[in-house]
Amino acid sequence: MNKKSVFLFGIALVVLVVIIVCFERSNLIFLKPVITLLLVWVFYFHKKWSNRWFYISLFLIIINDTLVYLDFLLYFHLISVIISLFYITCTLALKQFIRFERIKIKELLTLPVITSFILVIYLMISVIDMIAPNIENSVSFFIAICTTQLNFVGVSMYIYLVNRYKGSFLLFISVCCCLFVNAFLPINEFYYYHVAFTVVINIAESLGLFFYTKFLVEAREREVVKEKNIYL
Repeated sequence: MNKKSVFLFGIALVVLVVIIVCFERSNLIFLKPVITLLLVWVFYFHKKWSNRWFYISLFLIIINDTLVYLDFLLYFHLISVIISLFYITCTLALKQFIRFERIKIKELLTLPVITSFILVIYLMISVIDMIAPNIENSVSFFIAICTTQLNFVGVSMYIYLVNRYKGSFLLFISVCCCLFVNAFLPINEFYYYHVAFTVVINIAESLGLFFYTKFLVEAREREVVKEKNIYL
């Protein structure tokens, strides 16, 4: 990803913050897709049509963001379906980076990994418990989001932990942004709205998509140096 793309993304992010702070948040309906389409253009410039799941995932997030800022409460069920499909397509976009024949259980069942997943699940349960009174008839939809998100987080963390691809730490950053957004967006919409939350949530979402795109563009498999038997 070249410096020009990073610069344009940075400018778009600054404009995004200004719009949120100084104008009605309904204006995000028109601005947020611009940032996402910029990432689509960057990916196409480098990779053409090499990963159709990436394009589908970003198309879904454009629809999702539009519905969120049209009326989150009114379109909550539809938003839940779309964001679940988003996480599914994001996971499918990463399938080329997983070699099932190379998967080792001991790489997955480590104390940091187990602890991280317990904390993630605890976070999801806490958010559901907090907003449950507002989504009494929609808990199953929110659980669907959490399930597909957990799947995406699991795949991303596996790629990051086995460290077979250069830049895999970008996925870790993307996952952190993703967890932050999904934890605080429902709270901001259902429980306590504040413009500062809206700013931070949108920055985190945009950065999450940016680092996700950057990984898909720049990922290169590390060279495996085979040890030779010096006694032969």
